[in-house]
Amino acid sequence: MATLNLDIEFDYDFQLIAISSNQRAYTLCWAINNMLKSSLSLADSHTMQAKNRIVQYRKYISNERGFYFTLLCNKSLNDRLLKELPTVDFLIKIHEEDSPYSESEIVLRLRKLKEIQAVYSLDVSILKSKQALIFD
Repeated sequence: MATLNLDIEFDYDFQLIAISSNQRAYTLCWAINNMLKSSLSLADSHTMQAKNRIVQYRKYISNERGFYFTLLCNKSLNDRLLKELPTVDFLIKIHEEDSPYSESEIVLRLRKLKEIQAVYSLDVSILKSKQALIFD
């Protein structure tokens, strides 16, 4: 019997911001909501299985005024969502291009928060495990 292989190319048409913070997710969400005038709220927890590992992570979603973004917890009890980013605690995935803020403006605003130790933009194309970010 012949084997059929499918090559699927994912569309990585989102921007990604890395955050290092020692705060709990709900505290960080509250600070981000106040800074960006957004409405991040907890979505269901997700479980991802890839290459002999299972990662459970939390996802917070804000969908307001055409500005749709997601805050992802990079670390879980047993692993990291993106293993190549061991110092990153959270990721912001910006989905829409018609955001009231540019990516650089979001980074500048987040740097002002005392709850955040480091924040910077990431190039999705260079990440090895970027497929873990495709879940919607």
